[in-house]
Amino acid sequence: MLANRGMRSSTLITSLLALGALAACSNDLSRESAVSACGGFAQSGQALVADLKGDPATYCEAERLLWAYFPATQTLEFSNNRILLNCCGKHELDVTLDGTTYVITETDAPEFGDARCGCSCVFDYAAAVDGVPAGQVDLRIIRDVTDDDAGPVAVWEGSIDTTTSTGAVDITTGDIDPWCGGE
Repeated sequence: MLANRGMRSSTLITSLLALGALAACSNDLSRESAVSACGGFAQSGQALVADLKGDPATYCEAERLLWAYFPATQTLEFSNNRILLNCCGKHELDVTLDGTTYVITETDAPEFGDARCGCSCVFDYAAAVDGVPAGQVDLRIIRDVTDDDAGPVAVWEGSIDTTTSTGAVDITTGDIDPWCGGE
């Protein structure tokens, strides 16, 4: 009986070590990430940093990357706001490093098999990344809508200057009514 218990403990420890190794192999650099509900963080009042929710008065004008840099902790927090996607989906965000470029991958996949809704919503994707050096930071935003034929698409690539502490970049502009704001 004791030998059996020891064997189960050994199996449990081996399984936990394997899970730990898998977690350690993750390439996601984000310490914290979040995806809003339909309507974005401005509507729900949630965001990693209050300033990254965006201004409700201008929210519908553009898909906008908002960012804030905290030099004391070398933390870059960002929110890509007003992304038009199908209302029914599983949304995930990963941040990886490709050379010196931080790659933000926004994924939108059907939640159950290939089922989707007949409507669109706006979503915000946000994350906090530690260990980002001050100065010019290269970023690339990849959007992967897994059930379309386009595959992963680079929607923006450029640099931000973190010595200015905060900033915004318009990713896309244009009227997306009635999907944003309902006005």
